[in-house]
Order: sequence, then C-alpha cells, then structure tokens
Amino acid sequence: MKAVRKAVRKDWYIIIIIAAGLVLGLLLYARLPSQIVTHWNVEGMPDGYSSRLSGVLSIPLMNIALYILFTFLPHIDPKKSNYGKFAGSYQILKLLIASFMSVIQAAIMAFAVGLKFSMAALTCICVSLVFIIIGNMMGRFRFNYFVGIKTPWTLASEEVWRKTHRMAAPLWTAGGILIFILAFFPPKFTVAGIISIAILISAVPVVYSYAAYRKLGN
Repeated sequence: MKAVRKAVRKDWYIIIIIAAGLVLGLLLYARLPSQIVTHWNVEGMPDGYSSRLSGVLSIPLMNIALYILFTFLPHIDPKKSNYGKFAGSYQILKLLIASFMSVIQAAIMAFAVGLKFSMAALTCICVSLVFIIIGNMMGRFRFNYFVGIKTPWTLASEEVWRKTHRMAAPLWTAGGILIFILAFFPPKFTVAGIISIAILISAVPVVYSYAAYRKLGN
C-alpha cells in the first residue's frame, strides 16, 4: 500500500489523464450507438467495429495496464539503479503513453457521436509527437533491460548502448517530423508511410549497434 500511495502522489496528473479517457466514455455512453467504429482501413474508411461497452472500456483498461507495467518495471530490472539517472525522461515516457492512449480514446468517442474528421491525419500527428518526444529523450536513457534500444550488442556494452542511443535520437526525431508531414497526405499513404518510417528508424540503430560493437574489437 505504501508503494501505491507513493505512485499516486508522484503520478497524479498521469492518473487523471488515464481516468479522463474512461470518464469521457461513461459520460457519452447513452449517446453512443450500439456498434462503435474502432478501426479504419488504409483508405481512411471505417472497417472494424466494437460493442458500445467494449469501445468505452478497452483502451482505458489497456491504458491502466500499461501504467501499472511501466510503474513497476524499474523495480524488477536488474539495472534498477540506473533508472534514477533518467527519472525525468522515464516520467515523461509514462505521461506520453497515457496521453497517447487517452487521445485515441477521445477520438473514437468523438467519431462515435458524429464528429467527422480524418482519423488517419490524427494518428499521424499523435504518432509523430511520440517519435519526436522519444527521440529528444533517447540520448538520456541509461543502460537497462526494458526501455530503449535493446539489441544483443547494446546489452553487452554500456558504451555501445550510449553510442547507439545518441545516434538514434536525431533519427527518431526526424522520423517523427516525416510522419507529421504525412498527416497532410491522403490516408492511403499514411499507413505505408508510418510503417516504412518505423521500420527504418528501428532497423538502423540495430545495424549501428552491431557495427559499434565490432568496432570496439569484440
């Protein structure tokens, strides 16, 4: 209980953001149709539906689960002492995840009650902000087993870890900017664009970490 109270005092604003997504759905529940759009195809057209109850509860429950997971991961990490070295960035990461999930929940609820907008564009903007913010924090991530770019080579050498994250930071930021630009393109380009950029900015650091590890003479 002491750990729970400490988490609540520290993360009260994150908890409010998570709760807001659930409260919004409950307030709108009576106005929601029996089936809610929860998925859009590459053309930006609805192609997946959930029941009203599932639409209201699914994302908030996932948000709660992710919050609990990221709150307790540092306590089970063998490198738990390193989390204090990037505590501010880790807190921002938790806030970012909670905010992203709640914004998507709010968008689904808004669409369900009749507001019309491009979900593809909104998704691009949200994903771009996630990548840009993580990119700006990545160079501050310290060696650990749960957060950051974890390859056999970054986990084998703290120097490779540092070099890889410093290299990846501007790459992720640039990727986020490119995804933001995709918001102004037709929806059919956004999915392929996001996937392509995500693969690129994930694959390059993996290759780089291997090269950096070999360069150290390993």
